[in-house]
Amino acid sequence: MLVIWRGFGILVIVAAAIGGVCGLLLAGQVIKLFQLEDGPLVAFISVGIVGSFATLGCYGLQRLLAKTDQGRAVVDKATGEELLLKRGDSLFFIPVRWWTVIVATITIVFTVGIAISALLKT
Repeated sequence: MLVIWRGFGILVIVAAAIGGVCGLLLAGQVIKLFQLEDGPLVAFISVGIVGSFATLGCYGLQRLLAKTDQGRAVVDKATGEELLLKRGDSLFFIPVRWWTVIVATITIVFTVGIAISALLKT
């Protein structure tokens, strides 16, 4: 698989994976605590928690990268104009700040899809 990134954009995958694993561990504990059996409710809870934690991982990375990329001011000798150069972190040509929204949207779509599927079966 080809992964295209710029700056620290590759860390979006790492942050979402770490968040997802933490969410998976929490979802397992919630399912065990309430002694739930396999079914749509377990899928709904699992996808919701895992997706939420993956979103939180992306959001934390976004905040960290935004804080560390203050840019560097340079002056163009020919015009005397001052320019601000920033790192511009991205993954697949999408800036890191949008990956939080993308992961949250995917989580919502899958969670609502599971809920609708469960309602249609009953």
